[in-house]
Amino acid sequence: MIGQAVVAFDYDGVLLDSAEHNIKAACYACEQIKYSKLPCVTDLQYLPTMSFEALAHQIKMPKHLHKDFVYKTMAYLDNTTDKVDLFAGIEQTLKRLSKIATLVIITANHESVVKPTLNRKGINKYFTQVLGEETAGNKADKLKKLQKDMSINANSIFMIGDATSDIKHALQADVQAIGVTWGYQPFNHLKSANPHHIFNTQEALVDFLNKTIAIT
Repeated sequence: MIGQAVVAFDYDGVLLDSAEHNIKAACYACEQIKYSKLPCVTDLQYLPTMSFEALAHQIKMPKHLHKDFVYKTMAYLDNTTDKVDLFAGIEQTLKRLSKIATLVIITANHESVVKPTLNRKGINKYFTQVLGEETAGNKADKLKKLQKDMSINANSIFMIGDATSDIKHALQADVQAIGVTWGYQPFNHLKSANPHHIFNTQEALVDFLNKTIAIT
């Protein structure tokens, strides 16, 4: 392992600029199940958890439709992952951070979707592992598993997320909780979850991690 620091990235909204595409998938699913109230990108901004189940609640979908909605949304995404781009500059950010820390992905998305996308985008080489839907538990559980498996201190793990749920799970796992504002949820909402830090740009994030990891 490079040093004793781990940077754990959320996937959607941190690495992948997927908000509009995910809403397109959700709208497709609504049409398929004949639910007339379609979601929009702003519906993602204040979700308590970043999931399609939570989005169904947000658009007041009847509970009996949720399972089919989530299934059809995920099926759409499984077949269209090549249509989503990385955020500009992400590959350079990963390249820089991979020189000072071990990089992993902690996501609610399916590993079977994430890993092929990383390969197609040419960034799989920067990550040692992906802990997704197939790995038991929520993100806090995954972070705790990561800490145990890698035998490192919790304060040497930095969780990078774009949603309050990412921050809350990081705090539950006693790791460093870092919010970024280029993803799904805005600054003030992220701040309400009390992260250790919030950054508006990748450059600011990299500068902070370079300085912090150098002295840990």
